[in-house]
Amino acid sequence: MGNYKIDEKRFNKIKDRVEPYRSIGHICKNVRCIETGQIFENARKAAEWVAYVRERGYCHTDLIKRACRKKGTCFGYHWEFVTN
Repeated sequence: MGNYKIDEKRFNKIKDRVEPYRSIGHICKNVRCIETGQIFENARKAAEWVAYVRERGYCHTDLIKRACRKKGTCFGYHWEFVTN
């Protein structure tokens, strides 16, 4: 097996060349549970709350995001994105 380490100077040169092509960081949207009126800073925090309230070990964030987009439900709660 080879050694894939490169020196710091070469790494920084590559990093500087790639930087303009990186996409903008993901911007989290606030999420609101319509039934309770609680506002969460993102879908992950909302999923943690659902898992705690429903005494389930896990709630997937994509289910909450899908419910926000399609005005559906996730684990019996209606969700929407909150605009600031």
